[in-house]
Amino acid sequence: MNKITFYILGIFAFLVFTNTETYACSCIQRDEPLIKQVSRAKKDSNAIFSGKVIKVTPNPEKHEVVVKFRAEKSWKGNVSRQMTISTGENSALCGYNFEVGKSYLIYASGADAKNLQTNLCTRTAELRAAKSDLKLLGRAGIPKG
Repeated sequence: MNKITFYILGIFAFLVFTNTETYACSCIQRDEPLIKQVSRAKKDSNAIFSGKVIKVTPNPEKHEVVVKFRAEKSWKGNVSRQMTISTGENSALCGYNFEVGKSYLIYASGADAKNLQTNLCTRTAELRAAKSDLKLLGRAGIPKG
């Protein structure tokens, strides 16, 4: 057996017999007008608000990141001045990459206001890139407290 064949078989065996876990985020994208996309996102969300990120805290045990916001405006749900949501720890887990100091439009879902989450498959976006959504969402309210 020549050297090249030996290396190829070694690499093949390594790939076949190595136990690796892989994760992948996959979002279903519908080809529909923007007004319908925003309407569907509004219906599917428990809370919609805009806010500035105050703190991002990794939670490795749950493979998530907990993000604290200072909410500025709200369109749906029980939104208070300080909101906390979770998202996957990375994009492979559909986690949204929030940055401290930046403002976002958040589409969140969850059992209640204390257990909200968002991900890459929602219309969550940096606020400056969400102008079309803001126009379609209409008049905003002011968060409580």
